[in-house]
Amino acid sequence: MSYPLVNHYKVVYTTKYLNNGGLFHLNMIQQRTTKRAAIIGAGLMGAGVIGDVVESKGYTPVFYDSDESKLTKLANERDVHIAIRVEEAIKGASLVALCTSLETRGEAIRQTAPLVEPGSIYFDIFGVKSIASRVDPSQVETTTLDEMVRQASGPVSVYSIHPMHGPSVLPKNQKYPYIVGRDAGNSEKEFVRLFKGAGAQVFKISSAEYHDKNVAVIQALTWLSKLSGAEAVLDAASGLGISLESLAGF
Repeated sequence: MSYPLVNHYKVVYTTKYLNNGGLFHLNMIQQRTTKRAAIIGAGLMGAGVIGDVVESKGYTPVFYDSDESKLTKLANERDVHIAIRVEEAIKGASLVALCTSLETRGEAIRQTAPLVEPGSIYFDIFGVKSIASRVDPSQVETTTLDEMVRQASGPVSVYSIHPMHGPSVLPKNQKYPYIVGRDAGNSEKEFVRLFKGAGAQVFKISSAEYHDKNVAVIQALTWLSKLSGAEAVLDAASGLGISLESLAGF
């Protein structure tokens, strides 16, 4: 896969990665196009779901991860564009997706928000939207969406979305609730089309707090149903004279 040349303009970056103890070089080409997407986080959600979603809508995904081993693994497995620096990934991107872990989301927002270019779509896909300090109880609680809106200056459209069942289920089989933080330039329709085009059921909800409360209830009910099912299986096994130890072997 390579970038198409637009207006005969390109900038080539040479980046180095470790590969089985050696070094290899990747030439990255950046061009003037509104169809470049920066995927921040090359894990299951970023590389496994969001990269495919944006590519299916005509964007060229460029992956960045603070863990270079993930980039190396991704480059070895697939023909993709990767960036060694977050600035390289975001420069020229009209869409920036935050797909990092919950533990690193605060730092990811601080690194990326000031770099997002005017007119772009900037969104997160975090499973939990609230940011509460576990170390300093006096710290004011906020949300990822609020922080993205606050730190991304200018006419940047900011959204938050997450699949109900995580990256293990394909988008076409999932519901994707989303929240609008700031809609600059009527970008909401384009944002929704990204996921509807992948077959997802997309619907708007009122706030990050509403999202977290409902997700907590759904996850609790899911685990309760699993525990109830496990208890029923154990009761049935006991009635048949089958021990838990013997079941563990299957």
